[in-house]
Amino acid sequence: MSALQDELKAVMAPELESLRAQIKQLTELVIAQAPVPKMLTTEEAAKRLDCSTETIRRKVRRGELKCVRIGNKMRFGPDDLVQ
Repeated sequence: MSALQDELKAVMAPELESLRAQIKQLTELVIAQAPVPKMLTTEEAAKRLDCSTETIRRKVRRGELKCVRIGNKMRFGPDDLVQ
């Protein structure tokens, strides 16, 4: 069984390496074409909307403002802060 495993590894290793290289290239291409926008903190969102952080939290509770929750923290996309 060990000889068979060694033979399979020898045959498959170049194929696997080729696939890894292709995945890496595709990943880099996707990242380059679709940059992720910077998510803003509650404080940054409040500054941008010229209001208090409590107003930001209130708007989120009412559903007036979208946010992404990461643990107990809120993050806001720049496009979500357009009034």
